Amino acid sequence: MACHATAAVALDASYFNLPSQPLSASLSAIGTQSSVNIVFDASLVDGIIAPPLNAELSIDQALARVLKGSGIQHRFLDERTIVLSATASSNSASRPSKRVATTGALLMDESAPSARLRLAQAEQAASTSTAEVAKSGESLEEVVVTGLNFNYQTVESANKMPLSTKDTPQSLKLITEDVIDFASIKSFEDAYKIDASGVAAHAQDGYIRNFYRGFRVSYGSGTNTSAIKVDGFRMTGGINLDLAPFERFEIIKGSTSTMYGQSQVAGTLNAISKKPQAEPGGSISVEGGSYNHYRADFDAYGALTDDQRLQGRIVAAYLDEESYVDYGFNKRYVIAPSIKYEFNDDTSVLVRAQYQNYDFSVDFGRGLQYLGGDPDAAASYRIPNVSRSLYTLGMPVSKAATEALFLQAVAEHRFGNDWMFRGSVQSNHFNGERNALGHYGVMSPDGLLPVTLYDNENDDDVFSGEVNLFGDVELFGRDHTLFFGFDYARYDGSQQQGYLVASGETTGFGINDLDFSLLPRHPSSIGAYDPDQLPAGTFDEVGVFKGKYDNKEYGATLQAILKPTDDLKVILGARYSKAELATSEACCSIEEYRAPLGPYQRIEADAWTYQAGMTYAFTRRVNGYINYGDTFVPRTDVGEDGNFLGPERGKSYEIGFKGDLFAGRLSWSTALFRLERGPLAESVLNTPYSRLLGEQRSQGIEVDMQGEVLSGWDVYLSLAAMENEYVGGEFDGYPSPFGPRAGASFYSSYEIQEGAWRGFGAGGGIVYKHRGTIRPFFGPAAGARFENLFDDYTEVDLRVFYYGLENWRFELGVTNVFNELYYSPDGQDLSVEYGISPNPAREFIGRITRTF
Repeated sequence: MACHATAAVALDASYFNLPSQPLSASLSAIGTQSSVNIVFDASLVDGIIAPPLNAELSIDQALARVLKGSGIQHRFLDERTIVLSATASSNSASRPSKRVATTGALLMDESAPSARLRLAQAEQAASTSTAEVAKSGESLEEVVVTGLNFNYQTVESANKMPLSTKDTPQSLKLITEDVIDFASIKSFEDAYKIDASGVAAHAQDGYIRNFYRGFRVSYGSGTNTSAIKVDGFRMTGGINLDLAPFERFEIIKGSTSTMYGQSQVAGTLNAISKKPQAEPGGSISVEGGSYNHYRADFDAYGALTDDQRLQGRIVAAYLDEESYVDYGFNKRYVIAPSIKYEFNDDTSVLVRAQYQNYDFSVDFGRGLQYLGGDPDAAASYRIPNVSRSLYTLGMPVSKAATEALFLQAVAEHRFGNDWMFRGSVQSNHFNGERNALGHYGVMSPDGLLPVTLYDNENDDDVFSGEVNLFGDVELFGRDHTLFFGFDYARYDGSQQQGYLVASGETTGFGINDLDFSLLPRHPSSIGAYDPDQLPAGTFDEVGVFKGKYDNKEYGATLQAILKPTDDLKVILGARYSKAELATSEACCSIEEYRAPLGPYQRIEADAWTYQAGMTYAFTRRVNGYINYGDTFVPRTDVGEDGNFLGPERGKSYEIGFKGDLFAGRLSWSTALFRLERGPLAESVLNTPYSRLLGEQRSQGIEVDMQGEVLSGWDVYLSLAAMENEYVGGEFDGYPSPFGPRAGASFYSSYEIQEGAWRGFGAGGGIVYKHRGTIRPFFGPAAGARFENLFDDYTEVDLRVFYYGLENWRFELGVTNVFNELYYSPDGQDLSVEYGISPNPAREFIGRITRTF
C-alpha cells in the first residue's frame, strides 16, 4: 500500500470542530482525531495561528485549510504518515528526515540537544529508537504502513453536530468500512455480529429488521419507524440496501426522538454515504465464493475542475449468488453517483443519487412440527428434523423484484462567526413485488405441511427535508453550543396483497413427498385471489387486502451543549413533533378488494419529547456520563374493533463511562441501561389489523472496545448481559424473543508490519449468544415455556490477507467456520406457527482489490 496514501486517507472524512489556535495545537488535534502521524519541525509552525475549522473534511482538506497562507505544504508519505515542509518560496526550516510510527501529531524540535520527537497530545517523548532515527539526518525513505481502521473519534449522528465519542452521553457503535468488511457484514441486520445485545432473524423476505437491546424495531414497506436512517433521513423498511454506497454506519442506542423525530426507543442506525473528494482515487474489486457467489465493486472519486471546487464520485456494485437454501438466489446492482461544488471555503452544495435493483428468492420461514399429545404443551413440538437447505421448503415461484431510488441534496454554509447552516432534502421511491410460497401453521406429526401462497405489491414515496443551524455563543465567559432544527417528512404509498391458505391434509403436500405439483396453482394476479375462480377443494382460505396511506410528520428541535467548566458538558434537548396520518384500507373479501377505496381515515397526534445528558472528564482519558430521553411514535395501527390504537411512548435511562487508550487509538465504554416502551402493537397476520400487547422493559450492561492495540493489530469487542420482558397486562412476565440474555463478540486482525512477511495478515471473529426461555403469545401452545427451542450459538469467522503489494489487496475469508446451525424467529408473529429461519451455512469468499 506504499505511495497511494492520498487515496486511502481521502476516504477518512471526519467532522472537525477546532477553534482558532496555535497551528501546532490544530495539527495535534487533526492527527489524533484521524489516527495519522503528522511529522514536522517545531520551528516550522512556531508563532503561526491556525484558522478555525468547522466542517466535514478529509484529512487532506483539513490540512489544506489550516496551512493556507502559512508557507507550509504537506505530503503523504504513506497512509498513516504525513510530512510538513516549507514551500519553495518560503524560508522556513526544512522537513524532518525520517518517518515515525506513533499515531498522533508529532513535533520534531531540532533545537533540543537530543532532537527528540514528541507526541504533542500526550506530552511525552517518543521511543529512543525513533528519536535516534530522527537525529540521524538520513533522507526520507519509502515505507509501507498498512493496517485496518476499526475506530474514529468524532460522531455526528447522535446530536447532528460534531462531537467526540467521549463527550456523547449515549452508547454508540461505530462501524467503519473495514469493520463492515472484516466481520462480513452484508446487511444492516448483520450488525448483530459486532453488537453483543443484538440478534438477527435471518429471514429472507427482503425486509429490514433491527433488534437493539432486546427490542424489535418496526419494519416493512411504508413504515415510518424504521430504525434505519440514510444520512440522517428516514427511509422505508421495504428493501435491504446494498452497503457499497456507505463509508460507515453508526448505531445510537436508546432514545433519539429529540433529534430524529418519531422513532422508537431501542435505537437508530445512521448509514453515512461516501462523499466526493478533491484528491483522485478509487478502487475496483472482484470476489467469488461458495454457492456461486460473484460480486464486483467499483469506486472512483476526485476533482472535476483544476481548482478542485467541483468534485465527483461514483460507486457501483453487482451481486449474483445462489443460497444455502434450495431455490435461493440474490441478484442486485446498485449505482450511486454524487457531485459536490465548493463555492468557497465556507459554502458547498452536495447532490447525490442512489439506484438499486434487487431480485431475490422470497422465504418467510416456517413453524414447528407437532409431535402429538397435548397441543398446549411445549414438549409436543420441535423444530422439523430436516436439513438446512430443505428447511424453508420454498419453490421456484418464490421470487421478488424490488427497486429503490434515492435523490438527495445538501447545502452547507459556515458563517464568519463559525455558525453552521445545513439544509437538506431527500426524495425516496420504492416499489416491489413479492410472489411466494410460505408455511403458516405447524407441521403435522406425519410431516404434512400447511402452505400459504402469497402475492404482495408496494409502491412508496418518501419526501424529507430539514434545516439545521448550530454554533457557539458566549455566556458567563464560556463558549456554549446551540442547535436549532426543523424537519418535515411525507410518506405516500399503497399496498395490495392476496393470500391463499391450504392445509397439508387438503393438498397432501408434506416433507415426505415434496411434490410441488400437489400445491394449488399460484394465482396470476392479486385480483385472481377469487374463490370463485379457484378450483374447489384446493384451498381452505383465500383473501385479499389493499390500502393506501398519506402520512405527514414535522417537528422542531432545540438543543444546547453547555460547558460550565472545561471538564463538564451538559446536553439538553427538547422537540415538538406532530403527525397527520391518513389511511384507507379494504379487507378481506374479493368484493371489498374490487370496490374503490373509501375516504381516508385521519388521525393527528403531537407530543413534546426531551433529552438530557451530562459528561464529566475525570481525567483526560476517562469520561463519565448519564443520559435520559423519551420517545414518541404515532401510528395508524387499527384494532380489530376498527379503532386506532394510539401512539407508542418510550423512556431510556443510561449511565456509564467512556475512555481511550494509546493516544486515542483504542476507545472503550461501559454502560448500564434501562429501556421502557409501550403499549406495543402486533399485526394480525393476513389482515390490516393489530392488537395491543402491553409494555416491554429491558435492562442490563454493555461493554465495548474498538481500535488499534499495537501497530497493525486492531480489535473490536462487545459484551452484554440483560433482562428483557413484557410487563403488565395479559403477557406480564413473558420474556422477549428479540434479544440474548448474554452475548459476546470479538473480532481481531493483525498485519505484519516489517520484514519478509510484511503485508501478510490474519484475523477472525467469534460471536456468542446465550438465549433463554420463550413463551408464544398466540397460536398453538400459547403461554407454554419452551426452554431449549432457540439454543445458544457460537459462530466463528476467519480471514487471511496480503496487503504487501502497492495498490493491491488479496483476501480469503470463511464465515461460520464450523457450520453452526441454529434457528431464530423473525419477530413478525409471536407464535410458533411462522417465521422461524435457519442461520447461513459456512461460506468461503475470496476477494482481489486494486486501488488507484
